[in-house]
Amino acid sequence: MKSFIKVFLQKIFKCAPFESYEFILKAFVLSSSTLETIVEDKYGCRVVQLVLQRSFCLIGSFCSTNLLSLSQEKHASHVVEKAFHSAPEPVLSTMMHEVFEGYECDRDGNDALNVLMFDQYGNYVVQTMIDVALEVKQGIRKGKVEWYNRLVERVNVQQTRLLNFSSGKRIISKLVEVKFKVVKL
Repeated sequence: MKSFIKVFLQKIFKCAPFESYEFILKAFVLSSSTLETIVEDKYGCRVVQLVLQRSFCLIGSFCSTNLLSLSQEKHASHVVEKAFHSAPEPVLSTMMHEVFEGYECDRDGNDALNVLMFDQYGNYVVQTMIDVALEVKQGIRKGKVEWYNRLVERVNVQQTRLLNFSSGKRIISKLVEVKFKVVKL
């Protein structure tokens, strides 16, 4: 997707009522492979993020069932982050469950959360999950307080390994900011 097309679409999405362009979006959403191509494109991902803000139901289900693979893609990871921020509570629960429980461990024994914590793009998704889980813990949005506790627990377990990576240090510092028991950097 060329940058001028992205700018054009963004302008339409910001200025026109949703009903006037909804049919275009539905055409893209019909094919998950087409949507995946758009989400992974450096310009397309920005358009999809805008769509998530206007109508989560059109694209949210696609994001919430492909979290692990999308989170590890350079541009698609931004869409996943936006999906976590924009998801209504039932979808957010599904997304959190998918990361915590939805995948079998890889051959090295790593589950989805471990994979994302140490992935160059996935770590940003984990940081977003921490932000969202903190909002739930503080009562700003609906969800389960256990999400935050699970994230803190997992970061504590992986703390030594995380300190070897700048992305891991960012994850830890995010938790230190809210004064949880994590070794200070």
